[in-house]
Amino acid sequence: MFVVYRVSGTLSDQAYYGYTVNENDIKSHWLLGAKRSEDRGDSALFKLNNCDADLISVQVLDVSEDEVEAWMLRNDYRSSELDSITGPTNWPSGMLERAEQQAPGRSDSWKLNMEMRNASTARQAMQLGKWTFQDIKALSEKYDKKQIVRDLDTLTPYLFQSKYFE
Repeated sequence: MFVVYRVSGTLSDQAYYGYTVNENDIKSHWLLGAKRSEDRGDSALFKLNNCDADLISVQVLDVSEDEVEAWMLRNDYRSSELDSITGPTNWPSGMLERAEQQAPGRSDSWKLNMEMRNASTARQAMQLGKWTFQDIKALSEKYDKKQIVRDLDTLTPYLFQSKYFE
């Protein structure tokens, strides 16, 4: 069993997404990594929370029998969640190749999500392929067209997505 989890702290608005072999105590396992190296996302999150384990909480997001699926889901969260302190990674070695065999092209969505996270407007995200012209045109049936155009230029991709597509 592989557990996909989210670690957050009360002093920051960021989170660490990871996966592990079914652990009885994910928090203790996570703290070992957070204390091990200074140039890791878990360490950065721990520092943002004054290196106080009592301020750290863990949420189990998913459980999978398949390690590759757990690894891909971790990268899905890392690339798409605004609060993620890290982006998707290829670690452990060999996982990307296994993932590409199991779900060809899935890693492309991580790249797009990361580009979208860095886009400053919804229009930039649209140009990156997040939405098509037809997607936006269909919104005008439910929403004011002028407001949609303004929002494309003023809202971040995630605020635009939340307002119009969720």
